[in-house]
Amino acid sequence: MKDIDLSGYTEAELVALNRRVVERISELRQARIRSTMTELRVGDKVSFEPESGREIVGTIIRLNQKSVTVATPEGSQWRVTPTLLSRRS
Repeated sequence: MKDIDLSGYTEAELVALNRRVVERISELRQARIRSTMTELRVGDKVSFEPESGREIVGTIIRLNQKSVTVATPEGSQWRVTPTLLSRRS
């Protein structure tokens, strides 16, 4: 990636530019989530790794607008962004 010289911008211009960059990143993330959601179905077996680092395996019980609810065999439920899920057989 080539360097972008921001030294010629005022503070107000940088704030406006930052707002546009954040909006664009949000749009890209939402598109990635929507794309992933189309591949998932209630009943699918999935796994993911929360911050604790241990793998969680469960079944999708609900597809929410921006997340997926996964139930584990132990009875706990997790609300997870779909981009973190891996399908299991």
